[in-house]
Amino acid sequence: MGRVAMLGAIFGALDSDNDGHLLSGELHWFAARTGFDGNFTTWIKHYPLLCKEKGVIPGRGWSRHDFFAMVNSKDCFCEDSELREVLAAISPAATPKAAKLSEATHVRAAGPTAA
Repeated sequence: MGRVAMLGAIFGALDSDNDGHLLSGELHWFAARTGFDGNFTTWIKHYPLLCKEKGVIPGRGWSRHDFFAMVNSKDCFCEDSELREVLAAISPAATPKAAKLSEATHVRAAGPTAA
């Protein structure tokens, strides 16, 4: 499977609400498997900073284009081997889509109290 296809498959699996954007909780699953070693509380604080750095509106989330650009960027680059490992980890019990993350996990803005 080529890089673009792998990224598309990963994005599709992470997009738990099928809205075409990855919110904090959806992106956390990927980040935790590609180098982010903090817990979810730390991620909630990091997410708006990452969004600002990459020009993404936290409450809108990461479009497919935004996600592909991040994963291909110099500072957040993921090797194909890393993407293959993420793809191998995707299972009905592992991804946000299958797990149907709670609304609390889907932080739509900079902070956990935002709607």
